[in-house]
Amino acid sequence: MQVSWGAPDQIRTETCSYCDAPIDDESVPLIIWRADGWVGEFCEECQRQWWGMQSFRVVLAAHEPEDEPEPQALPACMRHPGKLCPGECQYLLSAGECIHDAGPA
Repeated sequence: MQVSWGAPDQIRTETCSYCDAPIDDESVPLIIWRADGWVGEFCEECQRQWWGMQSFRVVLAAHEPEDEPEPQALPACMRHPGKLCPGECQYLLSAGECIHDAGPA
């Protein structure tokens, strides 16, 4: 058998370039480009047989968050508009020093 190379401007093939087996939407073909732009696509069976490659089907379960706390919004700083204050901001608690006073306002 010979490799059936696809031309540089051709659309992708739906069959293996070596054995002509169909390449379904669930598989991951090995795609090889030559320096002159010609391309070959190889099915999982040819990958296993000729290159020793192995594919694994992984089914990922949908992530459903359980008991994850909702993110809490930080309060706006009353002394420095446009800044948010963490809970330790003294200005919010007792109109004393603000955490932003230590850095650039």
